[in-house]
Amino acid sequence: MRWRGGRLKQLKDQLSALKAARAFVSRPRGWLTFVGGYGVGKTMLIYACLNHLADRGVFGRYIVMPDLLSLLRTALREDDHAYASILRRVVQAPILAVDELDKIRESEFVDEVLEAIFLARYADRHQLGTIIGYNADGASRLPPFLRSRMGDSRFQLIEMAGADLRPIAHQLDPWDRGEGEL
Repeated sequence: MRWRGGRLKQLKDQLSALKAARAFVSRPRGWLTFVGGYGVGKTMLIYACLNHLADRGVFGRYIVMPDLLSLLRTALREDDHAYASILRRVVQAPILAVDELDKIRESEFVDEVLEAIFLARYADRHQLGTIIGYNADGASRLPPFLRSRMGDSRFQLIEMAGADLRPIAHQLDPWDRGEGEL
């Protein structure tokens, strides 16, 4: 992803997040978490990481948490095997990017899914890479076990500040993999 000239002035608050993304792409293991306000570039950096990893032949799975929960609920109603298969593919993905993690409602089902995914990925952190994005105002919805693991000092927890980038989104291209590295 290239950010040139005047764009860097508008993106100064995102530079530490960009450095963390570069580090993760160079060694995609453990967890990288982006948390911040709406429109600060969390999803754009997740896409950029996945794009650059794909360029190197390392493919990941991108999921939006509410969509995954809906898919799993439907699968569970229809077929226990389908539910288990979907959950296994998510848990075992070499690179898993979970966006909008804060868009959950507390329930026994949600707790079970979060535990199944994140406890397993935490245990396999030396082999698997996990990228997480969520909005800061929804942090209280995340279970304490998950907040604790995201804060593990072996991982990167990046708090993104700055202005909403959506008004200048037409100047930023998350799919731009042009000359050079992330």
